[in-house]
Amino acid sequence: MAQANLARGSKLVFVVCLSVPLAMPPGGSAHGGPSRRTAGAAARCGLAAAALWSSQRCFAGGADAWLSLNLASAGRTLAGSAGRSHASQTRGAGGSGRGCGTVALRASVEGLPMFELAEELGTYCWDPTAVELPTGPKSMDRVKAEDVLRGLRDSEAEPSRLVDLSSLRLPVKFFAEGSLPRHRFYTNFPYSMGSIVPLVVALRRGVDVSRVDFVIGGSVLNVLASRKTRGKAQRYAVQRCPGTGVLVLGKSSAFAQDLGTPSFQFERLVTGCPMDALHDLRCFESLSLFRVAELNVLVSASVNALDAQGCAVQITTANPRHFGMRQALQMVSSGARELVYAVKDQDTVKAVRVKAREDLLRGRSPAARARAERNIVETFRQLRDAEALKAHDPLDVGFEGDGTVLTPSASVGLLPPASVVEELLEARRARPKAAQLY
Repeated sequence: MAQANLARGSKLVFVVCLSVPLAMPPGGSAHGGPSRRTAGAAARCGLAAAALWSSQRCFAGGADAWLSLNLASAGRTLAGSAGRSHASQTRGAGGSGRGCGTVALRASVEGLPMFELAEELGTYCWDPTAVELPTGPKSMDRVKAEDVLRGLRDSEAEPSRLVDLSSLRLPVKFFAEGSLPRHRFYTNFPYSMGSIVPLVVALRRGVDVSRVDFVIGGSVLNVLASRKTRGKAQRYAVQRCPGTGVLVLGKSSAFAQDLGTPSFQFERLVTGCPMDALHDLRCFESLSLFRVAELNVLVSASVNALDAQGCAVQITTANPRHFGMRQALQMVSSGARELVYAVKDQDTVKAVRVKAREDLLRGRSPAARARAERNIVETFRQLRDAEALKAHDPLDVGFEGDGTVLTPSASVGLLPPASVVEELLEARRARPKAAQLY
């Protein structure tokens, strides 16, 4: 198989957005929530988005009480407001942006001096339930422009809000594996929106994409910093976007997502939903423009929830002993300043705690932070200058020593067909603002 081995010092520019939409598993009795779930509470926690192609059954009471919800009538409105400020420096309680309060634009990210926030572009929402696909999910090479535009809708919807964490009734046990009705899906379109959506949103909000080098999603920075992927289960590919100079970098292999796992149960717990409720299928993303060394990087990353001030937060059930650059870089991507995490004893949540992003970064040595930052910048540069990426074919990204290895990808790519990309970008192309990119 042909390879392109890129030595350290070569350069790359790419645009990517990674996100995994959330789906909803039906459940039984409510752990950590109301002892009895009403239809109204269920709808608030996402039952309205329970299925894509047909009505989804949801456990709503006793063993034989089933509520069938039809998405055509129960679907939620979506976010992605085109009318939001492109570079708002102040967020009120109703906002869902980065930083919350005064944001110092074009200032270095704490602990990462080569990262500079150039502009924040607000949040947007992707709703797979709004995409009408009679035959079910499909691969990216079969996606049409109307499919993308249906999933991306303009409204003022926002991510869920954290409850007052001191009000949680703890300890509480997770539902055991298999005790909730199985709700798994593979991350094909529309469950995964692909890499074109952030570009469409950026154009809609006035970004001159001809000057963007990369669009990346929340998990990409850690992959570049660690120079590691998770093998076949989590392949990353890079692809040049037709009609632009942008490179998109993202997950290229579909993977199974189970929304009944403890991590999703915990997210429901801290946002005021019964742990056995269906999970909201909508995916909320923060869109921001960073200057990384000499590169302009558009970052689209999932926002788990908002706190009482409207600030993005990240939620996890990972072992706090293993917290490090992975969590910190995810939070840099999404603008989350705080990490809400579970203190567990096997299958029981004993406590819920909060850790600041700055503390996560300070927990790494200056040498470790510098190494991570250097790896990110050098890999960007290597990709930018790779001759193999002059065409539009997707290439899998791997690492070997100090070099980046590109091999032909078995995936259909990260983008819809070129004709669809051009249609979407031309339809949404906006007059660029004067001073948003260097």
